[in-house]
Amino acid sequence: MYGIKCPEWKVFCAANRAKQILGLDYDDGYAMLHQFKEEMERIDRDNIVLLETESHESREEERFKRVFVCCARTSYAFKVHCRGILAVDGWEINNPCNSVMLVAAGLDGNNGILPVAFCEVQVEDLDSWVYFLKNINSALRLENGKGLCILGDGDNGVEYAVEEFLPKAVYRQCCHRIFNEMVRRFPTAPVQHLFWAACRTTSATSQECHDWLKNSNWERWALFCMPHWVKCTCVTLTITEKLHTSFDHYLEMSITRRFAAIARSTAEIFERRRMAVWKWYREKVTPTVQDIIHDRCSDGMMQLPQEYAWKWDAGHTLLPPISLPLKPISAKGTEDLTSNKHLLHAADQYLSPTRNLQLHFFLTQLLCIFALHILKLMSPLRKLILTPSLQWTQDKNSSNSSEHTSLLRLISTTSSDTISKDSL
Repeated sequence: MYGIKCPEWKVFCAANRAKQILGLDYDDGYAMLHQFKEEMERIDRDNIVLLETESHESREEERFKRVFVCCARTSYAFKVHCRGILAVDGWEINNPCNSVMLVAAGLDGNNGILPVAFCEVQVEDLDSWVYFLKNINSALRLENGKGLCILGDGDNGVEYAVEEFLPKAVYRQCCHRIFNEMVRRFPTAPVQHLFWAACRTTSATSQECHDWLKNSNWERWALFCMPHWVKCTCVTLTITEKLHTSFDHYLEMSITRRFAAIARSTAEIFERRRMAVWKWYREKVTPTVQDIIHDRCSDGMMQLPQEYAWKWDAGHTLLPPISLPLKPISAKGTEDLTSNKHLLHAADQYLSPTRNLQLHFFLTQLLCIFALHILKLMSPLRKLILTPSLQWTQDKNSSNSSEHTSLLRLISTTSSDTISKDSL
């Protein structure tokens, strides 16, 4: 009509974009969920896609209720090769339906985020969390959540769902929730920086805040109360927050496109991590842990020269000089350490017979000093043993040198005679 020729695929893309802008693409997305389920099961028959619908009173057609998606490869990797901590959270989706996406993610050996399961529901409530957690338990083939540590924010019945329907699982509370609630209730109490250390001296600054923290079910969020088999120090929902940042642009799509994009990204993440494992799986610790250990040691050794007045730079070894004196902890310092449950347990176990809590830094330092004294005591014996051998070595070297000189003279004489004969 206007003399413009446009390919059909451009018109199709423009129409889809217009539907996305106007919010008219979401109905088509819900209609394609059955096709998405068939495609996921065709790619891998162990993939789990559960779609639930409900009948509408005024209409005969079915209406979407919720969908659960779990990739087989990531769930198997989490169960077999990863630690048992699973962070769960709910993401609000800004669309005409105002749905919520429930997510579950774990950590691999190199502290990389591994998505495990996704579920989109109409509202985040107790029934939705029960449906989500039960399906995760079935997908991982666990016995009532045995061997699973679930980290959540405690909203909308997730804590009750774990306690009632996964009795063998351990529930952990996100510390950000407790911290934000504490700041809201006690904005003038200067104890915010002490919360993350869980220091018991908060009672000296604000007794009211201390009492509130004590009654806040602290066994659920204190790090030293975490089961030892979890082997993780994560106390916040940083896992799901980082995953939300990566998948944020997918939440604006229709439901079918959203789950297709998330499944594709999850497969790419898994494959990339699987290929990276071959570079470090024979190491005793992962690359991330190696970097953390090196940084902590470097930071600690940078602070030691101020206390002990000895020179050190980044090119030196991480061990201090042998002449470094030991520094015992005073009685006041020992009292300050009573809030550390692990330290007190170690002190009671190894120092309880003497009850002298005279803790020392650098056990390696003590061993080096002990070895140095042993070498000093053995110095006369070492001279007695090594002197004859050194004398024998010197005599042998001198005889070898004389023989070598004679051999060189013989070779030079022979070569000169050969040259003279050849010249003749």
